Parts: sequence; structure tokens; C-alpha cells
Amino acid sequence: MSKSKPKLHPRTEHLLNRYLDSPVGNILVFGSDNTLDISKDIASSISSGPGTSIISPSDSGYISIEDIRQLIRDTRVRLSGIRCIILDQAEKLTEEAQNALLKVLEDTPDNYRLILSASQLEGLLPTIQSRLVKIEVLPDRKRSNYELAEQILDADMDTRLDLAQSMYSRVDSLNLCTQLLRLLGDKISQTQDSH
Repeated sequence: MSKSKPKLHPRTEHLLNRYLDSPVGNILVFGSDNTLDISKDIASSISSGPGTSIISPSDSGYISIEDIRQLIRDTRVRLSGIRCIILDQAEKLTEEAQNALLKVLEDTPDNYRLILSASQLEGLLPTIQSRLVKIEVLPDRKRSNYELAEQILDADMDTRLDLAQSMYSRVDSLNLCTQLLRLLGDKISQTQDSH
């Protein structure tokens, strides 16, 4: 995985490593804003043939059946090594495109790996989902709490109350308090150093 990406949640890291140890089958990377970057990292880790292709929604906002027909033609070409094809924003595949994709997922040539990248599962047919290895990209809680702590410090009182009420559990609230204390300590140190 690339060094520039943020630290992943331990569960996500475990699922990724398990797949990369034996990269068999097509996968669905879902649940976060950075699923495309993670999909590219996976592709670069397992590709040994020609470059990775990325299929994204067209100007219409969807991935069409024509895009999938082209993918089918592309996978008929016999190559040496493994080639990855990423379907970015896979939740935007039209229903026709998803039905056509099912045929490829059922019989993907050995030298191809399809990586579907989606921010959510909603919009993907259950039959598509059932044919893929699923890797949910969960946010790293410590990083998220640190970012939330920064937001709280920079916000007005009403926003602070709204953010505090959005916490899921007591553990999350305690973790946030810890991050707030660290952040305040950092800001105090920076202020003292500048004087």
C-alpha cells in the first residue's frame, strides 16, 4: 500500500492484507471517500501485466452498458501477467450495466482482476455484491477524533454542542476528550514557543 495514504482502520487493514496474501477473485472496496486510491494501491500490488484501466461514470453521471461491453471485449484479450480493471463509483452502474457485468464476474479470465470502488453498497445489485470479495474501508477512529477535536476548537458554541451530541458512544466521547486535551496541549506549546 502507498505510504502517502492515511492510516487505515485495523479491520480494513486486516481485510486488505488477507486479500493481498492471496489475490484470487474480484473485489469490492467500499465505504469511504478514498476507495479509489485504495483500489489503485491494490491494483499496483497485484498487477504484473499491462497498466491498470479505470472506468468512471461518464458526463451523464453513470457507468453505462456500453462501458461494460467494452470491458467484456477488453477481457477477451489474452495477456501474460495479471491486469486490473477498476470500476470507480460502481454504485453508479446502470441496472443494464450491472446485469452485463454479472456475466464477466461469473467467468473472469484468470489474468484479470476487477476492482469495484464504491462509497456505498446502495445501488449495487445483491447479485453483484455476492460475487465479490468485500473490503469495507472504515475510518481510522484516532484520526477522525483528532479532526473532530480540531473542528470543536475552531467552532462556535452551538456547533460544539452539535458535534459533541453526534458522538456514538461513551468510548468515542472519552477518545474525543483525549484528543482535545492533546490538541490543546499542542496549541499551548506552539503559543509558548512563538513568544
